[in-house]
Amino acid sequence: MRFGENARATIARVKARLAELQSGLPEGVRIVPVYDRSDLIDRAVATLREKLGEESLVVAAVCVVFLLHLPSAFVAIVTLPLGVLMSLVVMRWLGLSADIMSLAGSPSRSAR
Repeated sequence: MRFGENARATIARVKARLAELQSGLPEGVRIVPVYDRSDLIDRAVATLREKLGEESLVVAAVCVVFLLHLPSAFVAIVTLPLGVLMSLVVMRWLGLSADIMSLAGSPSRSAR
């Protein structure tokens, strides 16, 4: 995979190409993938969605219980996903991918 490429799209293309190659191999010979990151990527995205939902519920509950003000809870619920979306938009604009290394604070291409 080249630097900056979409890992999920690359994995899908490789799997499709391996399926094509498999049909041309001799009887009894098969290609066995050793390392497939697609499951890891899918689980990471699912975890992000799950944690964002949990975070929204906790913030809303705290706002309602302590402030006794439902509109405050709504503001918090709306701003959390918008903050994540704005971060991803800025990362895209800067040419950073949303992978584990860039989210952990590794230097960008231009900083190297």
